[in-house]
Order: sequence, then structure tokens, then C-alpha cells
Amino acid sequence: MKESGLKCSVNDDIAIKTDMTDFLDIPQSTLNSFLGKHRETIKPIKLERATIRAIGSKASRMNGYHIQDVGTIALGIDSVIKY
Repeated sequence: MKESGLKCSVNDDIAIKTDMTDFLDIPQSTLNSFLGKHRETIKPIKLERATIRAIGSKASRMNGYHIQDVGTIALGIDSVIKY
């Protein structure tokens, strides 16, 4: 995924929603819908407040997603768009 241009905001293997929407060039509502439908298979990682502040956000809570889950999302959303 990184070779294709994905930039992870947390460490080298955890992406936030903004990273994914930028990489996949989709609106956040599309991503949220997909995540809602696949919440059994794609598990978010709850980020600590210090981590959220370190990436420059003022949010009180935020989820991250493992890079493998981002790959699953990319393949799933891509197949949805094609059909």
C-alpha cells in the first residue's frame, strides 16, 4: 500500500480516515458507509489522546486502521465502484 502512495499518520502501519480518503480519492461518507457495513471484519484501533495530539489533531477521540485493513478497504471499495 505504501508503494502505491498511502501515507500513514500514525507510526508506519496505522492510517486514519483522512489518510484513506486521500489515498482512495473518495468522500468520507463513502468510507464511513463501507466501515459500517464491514464492522465485523475491519476493527478500528482506538488512538490515545497523546497520539491524536502528536499528529496535529484537536479531536477528543479518533480511530486508526491497520495497513492490512486499509488494503481490504481499498479492494472492497474499488470493487463496489466498478460494479
